[in-house]
Formats: sequence, C-alpha cells, structure tokens
Amino acid sequence: SRRAYLLDVTGETPPRMLFDAGVRDAAISPDGTKVLFCRGRSNWNRKGYEGPQALQMWLADLSTTPATVTRLCEDREHFQNVAHMDPMWADDGQSYYYTSDPDGTFDIYHRPLEGGEARRVTNVGAGDGSDDGVAFPVLSRDGDTLLFRRRFDMMTCDAKCGATTDVPRVATGDGVA
Repeated sequence: SRRAYLLDVTGETPPRMLFDAGVRDAAISPDGTKVLFCRGRSNWNRKGYEGPQALQMWLADLSTTPATVTRLCEDREHFQNVAHMDPMWADDGQSYYYTSDPDGTFDIYHRPLEGGEARRVTNVGAGDGSDDGVAFPVLSRDGDTLLFRRRFDMMTCDAKCGATTDVPRVATGDGVA
C-alpha cells in the first residue's frame, strides 16, 4: 500500500516517511503538525457501498515520535461501514470536511476534530431525487467555499451554510455565447 512522505523541495534532504500506515487521500493541517488521511480499499465511485473495505478517516499526529495514528470514524454494526474520504482541513485547523455517502449519495460533511456529530454541508440529491453526488471536492484557502464536480458540472458551496451554485461553463471560439 502507499505511504505518505515529506519531500524537501530543494532536494537537500532525503524523503522522510511521515508514519507507517497505508494512505489514500491525505491533507496536512494548516500548522503542519497533523495529517488527515483515508485507509480502505473501495473505489470513490462505488456509490452506496457498505462494508469493511469502505474508506475510513484517520488522523496522524506528527508532533509525537513515532506519529500517533487515530481512527476518526466509528465502525457501524457488523462492520457495514460507509466511505469517509476526500479529507480537507477547515481554516481553523480544529475541524475538517470530508465526503461520505451514508444514504447512498456522496455529500460533503463537516466535523470537529475532537469528535461529535458531523454536520451535513451539501445535500445535492435532494433537489432532483438523484443519487449522483459530490466528486473531487476542494476547499478554498480561506475556508469559505467548496468546489466540486457533480455529474458533468462544477458547483460551488458556501462551506458555512451549504448553499450551492452551479459554475457556468462558457466555451469561447465555438460561436455560441
């Protein structure tokens, strides 16, 4: 499985493995002391999968030696887990956003790092009854806006209130405006 390494962009020091655990999707905290990462074997496009191979969210605390690794999502009954993926740190460094599909549609959730209930940020299938959800989300540097793909469209979302907006696509040079 893949591992996370710290690379010196100047090339003066060799790569250093941050912690010894398999990694899918990772995000370094704003202060550089923690890493949110996913472990599991299911694919991002496996909508509604529940089982032991679902991607799980973990936290590595790099301020300890060796790094302390903690699982952030609980097992569901009989290990019928749902995906927790696409980790994104909130600008406060004390909470994070992620994508999950507990009802079969991938949406973005927000959760405090110390635990507690997750807040559903998006509910993209509610308007049209579709199970086509969020894909490939990113959070703006200021933490105010999420950008993601849904179907073949791009959308933005106010990270605080969850209001979504379609991003217009305009192709120039094809005679259509």
